[in-house]
Amino acid sequence: MAEQSGQEQPTEEQPAEAQAAGEQPQQAEPAAAAQDQSQAQSQADAQAAPAAQDPAADEPAAEEQAQTPVRQPAREPDQQPSADEQAAAETPAQEEAPTQEEAPAQEETPAQQPAADADTTDAAAETEAEPAPEPEPDLPPNHLVYGGEIRSSVITPDEPAQFRFEGAEGDLVRVRVDGLGDMDPVATLLEPNRAEIASNDDESIANRDSLIIATLPSSGLQVIRVAPYGTAYAGEFIVSVELLEAEDVDESRIVAIGEDVQGRLHSANDFDTFEFTGEAGQVVRIRADGEIGADTFLELFGPDGTFLALDDDSGHALDAELTVTLPESGQYRVDVRPAVVGRPGGERHRIGDYVLSIVSPPPAPLAASGDTATQLSALALTYLDAIQTGDAITIFALAGPEQIGQTGWKSADDVPRDLSRLQDTVTAGALGEATAVVEGERARVTVALTIPGVEAVQSLQVDATNVNGQWLVDFVLRPIPVAEDDAA
Repeated sequence: MAEQSGQEQPTEEQPAEAQAAGEQPQQAEPAAAAQDQSQAQSQADAQAAPAAQDPAADEPAAEEQAQTPVRQPAREPDQQPSADEQAAAETPAQEEAPTQEEAPAQEETPAQQPAADADTTDAAAETEAEPAPEPEPDLPPNHLVYGGEIRSSVITPDEPAQFRFEGAEGDLVRVRVDGLGDMDPVATLLEPNRAEIASNDDESIANRDSLIIATLPSSGLQVIRVAPYGTAYAGEFIVSVELLEAEDVDESRIVAIGEDVQGRLHSANDFDTFEFTGEAGQVVRIRADGEIGADTFLELFGPDGTFLALDDDSGHALDAELTVTLPESGQYRVDVRPAVVGRPGGERHRIGDYVLSIVSPPPAPLAASGDTATQLSALALTYLDAIQTGDAITIFALAGPEQIGQTGWKSADDVPRDLSRLQDTVTAGALGEATAVVEGERARVTVALTIPGVEAVQSLQVDATNVNGQWLVDFVLRPIPVAEDDAA
């Protein structure tokens, strides 16, 4: 390609110079002759230069260059060029046309190639400078992370399942173990050195799943140990761990014992914080009384931030309630959260207004007597029997405002959609003696339950409320094992 470029330079100049020479008036012959000699010498030098630079030019190109006519001496203004001179002048231009179109395209390729190579080199350099990140290694089967969960199983209390997660000193964590089916878990949280941080059997009196909320005292691989309450309660479960944050707190105030405080849970992540001053050995009852449809959850922390207790449904219906003896004097913290209903993927948070009350000493419940005791006993036995037999009309007729609010029933036709859940709660068995305690317009009835094939006497708890002089059922709690001496 360089050879063609070197041969075209004199060819491009010659037609223009010949035309210019034909248009100029004739001057003195010595000057014209000198000029012609000078131009002829320049043309010869220009033709010789490419040949010297590229001695490998092919023979046809050299012959074509040698046959290029030399510019003729200037003519008189009225003298016309001959036909041979015109043909000689036009021939280089005609031969040059395709060469001028092809030459740039032929010269462009080698000029652009280095640029492309440079771009490729830069891209390769960038690739080497920024290597692709290596994929993270898979976690061991029993390794948890904050926000994660693992489904597993355990057979006997003597061989608990163990899980680990990385935690930092001061982290406030929530460990939840949800038993599947009849599985009743017992969870224990341990430090990296295997010192026990906290342990829990039942989340609440109505929920046999385990829940631990604690502040980690040290950094490292924390251990969660899961065992069944007994061999009969072994099975599958879901264990999860969560890092708690205080960013959603919208209520924070100091309350006095004996004071009632209004609060509201606005969203699933909302929680309210309250503080009160207590004395060592003092017995206090803390209650979060939710409006219809609100399901409250309580957590109590000591003066040093140590987790002390939690509750979900020990109060009336879905209300949370704690009765504790304070271990030391100081400022205690109470967190109120919305409880979670259902398992991950289908959980619901019941939010709404509530009233927080802290009393000391807590009032003793009054045993129902007379007509009140009779009415409450009959209500509980009739309602439980209707659940066992599937009597939707009776169930709806005796349902209280909390029960209606939880289920959304509009008529007895809506009851069957929740009947299987109610029957799982009540369990088939013989209903026995019923006893009741009353606090204002609310009551709790305890009914003995004998289940075929089970030696231990079970019990059911029925929460009722008085609406315009009639007692109605707000909530039925799951069976809770009781000792035979207590049932006698």
